Amino acid sequence: MEQIHRILCERIEKRVGRTIRTPRDFDYLSMRIFDNTKTQVSPSTLKRLWGYVGSDESKPRISTLNILAQFVGYTDWESFVKESSAGGVAESDFVLNNYIYVSSMNTGCLMELRWHPDRVVTVRFEGHDMFTVVASENSKLSVGDTFHAGQIIEGEPLYLQCLVHEGGQPVNYVCGKVGGVKYRLL
Repeated sequence: MEQIHRILCERIEKRVGRTIRTPRDFDYLSMRIFDNTKTQVSPSTLKRLWGYVGSDESKPRISTLNILAQFVGYTDWESFVKESSAGGVAESDFVLNNYIYVSSMNTGCLMELRWHPDRVVTVRFEGHDMFTVVASENSKLSVGDTFHAGQIIEGEPLYLQCLVHEGGQPVNYVCGKVGGVKYRLL
């Protein structure tokens, strides 16, 4: 696979918040692309691009590359190639990852948050966008800390507002600055 195609695949995987490795992943990705661009890219085409089937000699059509470049926030394949070749990263981008608005959660609900390298924090939703830390492994957050957060986006950094850490003054804090956070309702 050409390096620029590999970069495109990595950006697509980052956009959807998962690695694409199985037939179900390719089906899922095809649906996500259609939902976002209103243009169909078949799972078999995606499998060829990822090198899951076929040979490296099969090159995707420019029309397919344009759709995939649009999916990751570029106007077309040419602009993706130019920016990627220059080592650039888009300043603005659409966020298509799974997310949860905390206002939709029930008071008392528990959620596990994970981020690199091995941070695991369990929080309880107290209502009004407020959480309390109830368990913490390998994190600077401590049991009893409280904070506010309005939305949690899978694979993106989580910004905690008004974190009261060990009874101190409220501060802001970021979890998963590199690589983002993963969440799971318990």
